[in-house]
Amino acid sequence: MNNENELTNVGKSEVEDFKELQKSSHYRQTDHNNRMGRLSAWKQNIILVMLAVMLTYFATNYYTFHYGSYLASGDSIASLRESIEDLKSNVKKIVWFDRQRLAGDEVFAKVDKEFPAQYEMWVGDKLIERWHWRVENDPRTEQYGDYILRCVANYDSQNNYIGFTQHQMAGFPVDDPNKKDLKIKDSITLSIDTTNGRLYLSNPLIKVTWESGEYQFAEKVKNGFPHSKNHVDAMDLIQSDADFEYIKHVSKMFRYLKADVIDPYESKTRFAEIEAGWDWEKEILKASISK
Repeated sequence: MNNENELTNVGKSEVEDFKELQKSSHYRQTDHNNRMGRLSAWKQNIILVMLAVMLTYFATNYYTFHYGSYLASGDSIASLRESIEDLKSNVKKIVWFDRQRLAGDEVFAKVDKEFPAQYEMWVGDKLIERWHWRVENDPRTEQYGDYILRCVANYDSQNNYIGFTQHQMAGFPVDDPNKKDLKIKDSITLSIDTTNGRLYLSNPLIKVTWESGEYQFAEKVKNGFPHSKNHVDAMDLIQSDADFEYIKHVSKMFRYLKADVIDPYESKTRFAEIEAGWDWEKEILKASISK
């Protein structure tokens, strides 16, 4: 009898232990499920908050935070828009004019009609440079002759357009940032300043200035810096036949260059030729006989 009671007690104890094990497993599973549920709810709350912030801002210009909202100032919105515009304005654009162009600016359209370009570079709405050369079947481009001319826009510290600098190029533009400089070495450069009506012609050694068509002065240049004003003449710009031809080409538009540069140079050249062919001994003998 005692043995039976002991077996019964042992059986009850095992049943109770099994029940406790089931409860423990159930609680652990329930706790795991609760944690997973809380984690999912946390993620959902973050997504909902983000959506609320975005929808609230775009609908009302309000910034929404955990502790409330405030109205975005006009300055901050304007600053944001300016930043976007800055990003857009820094995009470089290359334009090849193999078809008729449509200029958005009326003044610029007139300039382009009179001086058509075959290549332009822009950064946003800012013109960087224009290239000109003669094009077959376009009589407007006859004015460029046999030259390839690169005109680089100049701007002041406030980013206002103030003129351009024209370079003589040895070849056509190439859309390659690693390209070598195509400028003809030691060639004459022309610059125009629209703020004071000045025209500059320069080479690596000399710079000459005109203002409103009137000759001002000539000066020497060293390492790009002018010095020694009026120690040279305008005709000293011409160092080669190519320089002379370019000055003649430019003088078709700026006619005062003929009197200030071309005529003095031609007179000097003729005198040099006469002097070189002059037989001094013969002339001296002739003069002595006549006496």
